Amino acid sequence: MKSEIKERINLISEKKIPKGYKRSQIGVIPVEWNVKKMKSINTISTGLTPLRSKSEYFEGDIFWVKTTDLNNSNIYDTEEKITKIAMNETSLKFVEENSILIAMYGGFNQIGRTGLMKIKGTTNQAISSLYIDEKEYNSEFVLQWLNANRYYWRRLAASSRKDPNITKKDVEDFPIVKIPYLEQKKIASVISIWNKNIELKENLLKEKLTYKKGLIERLLTGKVRLKGFNYKEETKKLKEYIKEIKVKNKDNKETRILSISNKLGFILQKEQFDRIVASNDVSNYKIVKKGQFAYNPSRVNVGSIDLLNNFDSGLLSPMYVIFECCDELDKDYLYQFLKSNMFLNYIPKLLQGSVRDSLSFEALQQVKLFIPEISQQKEIAKILKTADKEIELLQHEIDLLKQQKKGIMQLLLTGIIRV
Repeated sequence: MKSEIKERINLISEKKIPKGYKRSQIGVIPVEWNVKKMKSINTISTGLTPLRSKSEYFEGDIFWVKTTDLNNSNIYDTEEKITKIAMNETSLKFVEENSILIAMYGGFNQIGRTGLMKIKGTTNQAISSLYIDEKEYNSEFVLQWLNANRYYWRRLAASSRKDPNITKKDVEDFPIVKIPYLEQKKIASVISIWNKNIELKENLLKEKLTYKKGLIERLLTGKVRLKGFNYKEETKKLKEYIKEIKVKNKDNKETRILSISNKLGFILQKEQFDRIVASNDVSNYKIVKKGQFAYNPSRVNVGSIDLLNNFDSGLLSPMYVIFECCDELDKDYLYQFLKSNMFLNYIPKLLQGSVRDSLSFEALQQVKLFIPEISQQKEIAKILKTADKEIELLQHEIDLLKQQKKGIMQLLLTGIIRV
């Protein structure tokens, strides 16, 4: 990084104004930049939802954008399409190609999501749209500006209303910098390079995830068998290979309280809830040790099951079920199955007739799995773990690129770096 850029950053961090810059309502920006409102770009419009009861309004060939279609990037297609009849019999208006879309409601995770129309279509009432004519503003720049400042929408929605949402007026009053058109294009071009790199990596990740899924479906069912091993085994119930563990923390010696997240697996309880929710007396809690499995019976259907590897031991709430494998079943082989779609798809069968969709250990024991000899299990688990490692490394690369993009966007969109 050039010395003058570092100097600007340091001065701003010290709440000082670098030469050639000024303070504005959105922070420190170059003196030749100005702050405008979104409504200064063009008229902002909203759409509507045609009556669902009129079948003739739907399954047409006109693109109809909902908040779930917004991807913070280019829009080339929509989940649903409407008919010319719907356009003629309602107040819907066409949204032109090169229009910016902004989600106003549809859930907290949807608010502020954006899209850039690369097609002509229309939208529902949860979306604001404005056409960019490429005279004063560049559409890609506006898109990136909105994406970089999405926190503004969330803060506004969370602070002012019972049900989080933003209004058309909020969109109209949203601040945006007015800078020379060519500079906008250059900024958008730099950011697009990062977007393309991230997209390439994400596509590769999808391919690897699909490949891993195929490996599981072939290797854990016996459809594909590795050379050098005899296969006389049949599909068997887990009942013969797993044992429930019910060791209580009677003497209160164990103090590490754990939870199981469907995404992160075993984590400290204070990391999941930002605090320890357990009572001071944890003598009734169950002790789980490294190499053992545990799951939340009422959330196993969303993936809250894991193999403890990152701690030597810990405590789990009494509601958790803890179990371990016998010598004839490799824990890593079973882990691959329990974290797969094969198992998730199996769960509804096990929950039939259960109370509150809770998976008991007895029901888990009824799961059938192809179980070859232990040496074969270990070899299969090794192959699948290698695939996991490749996926993990690729995900790390994507996360790093996104972090780098976030940093460069902040510097470009505030004018600390000029292009």
